[in-house]
Amino acid sequence: ADHLRVGKLLVVGQLSIAMVLLVGATLFIGTLVNLYRVDRGVRTNGVLIFSVRSSERYSQKRVWAIQTAVLDRLRALPGVVSASAAQVVPLSGGEWTRDVQVDGYNFRTGDNDRVGFDVIAPDYFATIGTALVSGREFDARDTDAGPKVAIVNESFARYFFGGRSPLGHRVTSVKVVYEIVGVVKDAKYQDLRADLIKTMYIPIMQREGDQPSNCKFLVRVAAGNPMRLSPTLDRLVREADTGLRLRTSQTYSDLVDRSIVTERMMATLGGLFGVLALMLASLGTFGVMAFQTSRRIKEIGIRMALGASRATIVMRIMREVAAMLLIGCLTGSAAALTLTGLARKMLFGLTATQPGVFALAMLTLAITAFTAGWLPALRASRIDPLIALRDD
Repeated sequence: ADHLRVGKLLVVGQLSIAMVLLVGATLFIGTLVNLYRVDRGVRTNGVLIFSVRSSERYSQKRVWAIQTAVLDRLRALPGVVSASAAQVVPLSGGEWTRDVQVDGYNFRTGDNDRVGFDVIAPDYFATIGTALVSGREFDARDTDAGPKVAIVNESFARYFFGGRSPLGHRVTSVKVVYEIVGVVKDAKYQDLRADLIKTMYIPIMQREGDQPSNCKFLVRVAAGNPMRLSPTLDRLVREADTGLRLRTSQTYSDLVDRSIVTERMMATLGGLFGVLALMLASLGTFGVMAFQTSRRIKEIGIRMALGASRATIVMRIMREVAAMLLIGCLTGSAAALTLTGLARKMLFGLTATQPGVFALAMLTLAITAFTAGWLPALRASRIDPLIALRDD
């Protein structure tokens, strides 16, 4: 009896630990799923991103000529749908902000006049898969010799113009006046967790003071892995200018995956420990219930001889499993409420006390425990009463 009592306490402990680990695994896996479900505003599949370095400093006109030459060569590669360049790529961890003044908008106390700012080449939105809402993208006419123009995102348009169209209105930044010629969908810039920000884009050919190494080039392919272009990139940039060298290249999808590497690791570890805890709890429950039924063969035989049905025998044994499960879930939930609060900052789209998370963990644990207890209970219900009564 003492051995059985100790065994049941151990099973309760295993179930409690499993409950804690299952709650943690559900929270971390749920966080990762929610991050992947976020509307990024960009399509990362099929896009290659690379940067270059140079051993010399170029004049502004030479910089523009080099950037144009690189993009022209990229667009000529087989299988390339579009190519562009930008100083800040969405979801790359970077953010560049500037103060702006918007014609027709009177800033009030507390208003935020800082917006996200980016410098981009033609075909940028087509390359990253951000939809154009109204107006136009930048093209060959948007050079230093043409009028200063800008494209804004929907958050910018809503904040400063409400329901009015921003097209044709002017925005001033660093004493330069730009005319808004397009509106695009919102895109997340810093990371998947960050809020959407008001963003303004200007043409790369109207931005002075940069070098080729200040921007990132983007290439979208029609199909397949875009990294197949990587071996040709160093030769391609050298053809554009002999002083250029390839610095880094990676797929856009890999860049985003690296931004949530901690969440992916926690989800993987949480899942592994959760499965291991379930296995141990299942084996513990099975072992204790099998030992208990083997010690109660004569009692079970007597009950069956007195008319107890197989279903009754199974239910009596399963009630004991349910009792251990209830205690394990309650103690595990109390521990989980304490421990998961420490990981509150790592969660996204979930709270550490979300009832659905605990309900799912309890359901998973209950299915595992009842399955493990069902096998010894089923075996006990099939005992021949005559044989059981002769058993010493």
